[in-house]
Amino acid sequence: VETDRDSPEKEAMTGGCTATTILRIGNTLYMANTGDSTSFIVLYTPPPGGIQFNSTIINHNEENQNDKNINNNNLNINHNQIVQHLQTPIQGSITIHHQNRRDKPHLPDEMARIQQLGGRIHIPPKHPVGSRVVVRSSVHKEDIGLAMSRSIGDWEWGKVGVIPDPIVEVVDLKSLLLENGGGGAEEGSARMFVVAGSDGLFDARKVEFVAKNLALGFFESIPDGIDATGDWNDVHRRYNEHGLNVARELVTAASPMKPEMYR
Repeated sequence: VETDRDSPEKEAMTGGCTATTILRIGNTLYMANTGDSTSFIVLYTPPPGGIQFNSTIINHNEENQNDKNINNNNLNINHNQIVQHLQTPIQGSITIHHQNRRDKPHLPDEMARIQQLGGRIHIPPKHPVGSRVVVRSSVHKEDIGLAMSRSIGDWEWGKVGVIPDPIVEVVDLKSLLLENGGGGAEEGSARMFVVAGSDGLFDARKVEFVAKNLALGFFESIPDGIDATGDWNDVHRRYNEHGLNVARELVTAASPMKPEMYR
């Protein structure tokens, strides 16, 4: 709310953004969201018989070296390779918890606030989640539809009820783990991680797909070059790199293959 209030007027009048903040203090997790981004907690449970580790990483370092020579044909091959790779089945199981609500204009409470302030809402009959708050922009001199009911900035829409106020959820992580078979070091105990992403990712891929592939990367894959007898700092660094590569693959899979399809 303070960020919205203190935003430079020119930028706040001509644009805005969503915001997702996740803060952990001890065993308490604070999850705050303004807009149509998505965040959630994933609990991963290993298979009863233990994990059969595989090296499932794509060599992104080699890809980076060839970036300067990339063409549309190579891009399509790389995209298809990554999408196929992301179909790898997971050995354990995952459950999704505390997924946030995406702030959309067609939701009853959001619609009521906006309409009370004179706002116009367009709701596509066959795709209500694509609803828009429509404003005649004094800056752009045309009608523009905003795809969310809460945002930072977007001051022209603020006049008709688009607000920056986040919805905040407070989660007791210890209780969540204990209620779902985790919290211990024994075999089969659940592990936990948090995911946050924009509509660009979750309009294209389901939360279960993203969670499954992150769990596969975090818990069931050994990055290339790992040596169990090697230096732990090097092992830790490689696992961090591996997690980033999994995230990169997910973004690539959600991205349009043709540049003209980007929005």
